[in-house]
Amino acid sequence: MRFLITFFAIFLVFSFVQSQSYTSYFTGSEIDKAVDNQKFALTVMGGGTEVDYAMRLFLEDAKGGDILVLRTSGSDGYNDYMYSELGIDVNSVETIVCHNRDASSDPYVLERIFKAEAIWFAGGDQWKYLSFWRDTPLQQYINFALLDKGTAIGGTSAGLAIMGSYQFTAENGTVTSEQALADTYNERMTIDNRPFLIMPLPVPIIFDSHFDDPDRRGRLVAFMARIKKDYGEYVMGIGLDEYTAARFEGAEMIMLNDAWEEQEDFTHIYSYDCNIEPLNFIAEPGIPLTWDSDHIKYRKFRSSPSPVTFVKLTNNSVNVIPDEDNAINIVDGEYQISEENYLEFPTPCGLVSSVQHENMDQIHIFPNPTWNNLAIEKGRKEIKKVSVFSVNGKDITETSSISNNDNLDVSNLPPGIYFLKILVDEKQIVRKFIKL
Repeated sequence: MRFLITFFAIFLVFSFVQSQSYTSYFTGSEIDKAVDNQKFALTVMGGGTEVDYAMRLFLEDAKGGDILVLRTSGSDGYNDYMYSELGIDVNSVETIVCHNRDASSDPYVLERIFKAEAIWFAGGDQWKYLSFWRDTPLQQYINFALLDKGTAIGGTSAGLAIMGSYQFTAENGTVTSEQALADTYNERMTIDNRPFLIMPLPVPIIFDSHFDDPDRRGRLVAFMARIKKDYGEYVMGIGLDEYTAARFEGAEMIMLNDAWEEQEDFTHIYSYDCNIEPLNFIAEPGIPLTWDSDHIKYRKFRSSPSPVTFVKLTNNSVNVIPDEDNAINIVDGEYQISEENYLEFPTPCGLVSSVQHENMDQIHIFPNPTWNNLAIEKGRKEIKKVSVFSVNGKDITETSSISNNDNLDVSNLPPGIYFLKILVDEKQIVRKFIKL
């Protein structure tokens, strides 16, 4: 009888654990530490061993507050590393492992997102991340945190892949460069144009990791071609070797590598001039990609152990000579590097010179909350574009309209929290509003 009772108790515990939608691993103080005046920064890594210097900068972004690690597999490997091994004082580090989509609406998980000063996305499976988290309260809370609070964001490997304006979702598994270039519409080439996070980056970007092993250069160009073909939009491709980190502060991207003398890892940047109609651009189902070398430009930068190597993304100015600076030619699915060196690197299309948030003067919206209309008070500034985003990253501009007198009709929107992206005087302003 005692054996049966013990067995039943173990069974109940096991069933409870199995039914839990998440597991939490907590290190540090359980008393929340609120931090004011955070400044947004994005820190990403290529998927190998973490770059300590970059991770210290990420922890410093939290200003001594609370760190949250989100993942869908693994356990507490980041807790001690972030809390005590890097020498940066933080109040706590908590890892939450989401076991299914239910975790994305769990009140405890959402509370931890709301209270975090920095959120880190571990490596794993980006399709599991997107299928668990997209279009859920978790996604909404994270977007609210980074846009409203300036919460620092970072990630590695799959955690990097979900950071861009576009994402390779890996819904049907990974894809090699050979497969991607042979047919940009093969079943593994799954590209999502909905940003998971409404990231205040100066240019549209698609990220890729593990750029040295295996070689992923060809597939990143294939991703860019699909985006251009399907959506008619410019995107910059940024690939990180496994032991490289990149940090985005405003319009500047800093490249870092702890062991640069032993690990010659690099940051790779692809861009093109969208004002020139591409020659021999062929991206069709079942046909190898062709993209003329006069169009795609490629740069490779050796990362350093301190923030001394940077690229200004708004005009592609750099403070060092790239290790490689070439044109790329794709002919019948074959990736070729031009022999021409140090060509003029195109200025990105669709850029904004800086990104600012609620402290931007002379730009006000009212009434807020609103039932039907939002007035945009701009002073003498010229508004060039207004986009409306839901808190889960979906561009819903088509469900609203702006009139000549700068009144935004939002009557067709369901009640909830939304964000405006306002392009004014070459600056992108983000505003939050509530639709009643």
